[in-house]
Amino acid sequence: MFSSAKTKNLANNSADKLMPNCDFQTFVINALTKMKYDISSLNSKTNATHILLNSFVTNSGNSSIQGQLNNNQRR
Repeated sequence: MFSSAKTKNLANNSADKLMPNCDFQTFVINALTKMKYDISSLNSKTNATHILLNSFVTNSGNSSIQGQLNNNQRR
């Protein structure tokens, strides 16, 4: 019986330490919204980096091919 009373006290103490449902729901919504915007930002940065690298590789490839063509024409 003592352990049952002790268990109830522990349950009441831990329940007192928890935040109310409304506050918890607000916390979860805010956290998920922040994660959504962070992922969106990361996606935008990744796409921009891909575009920049793709244009760099394309321009570098064209420059080296153009340079080789110019060298072949001079011979």
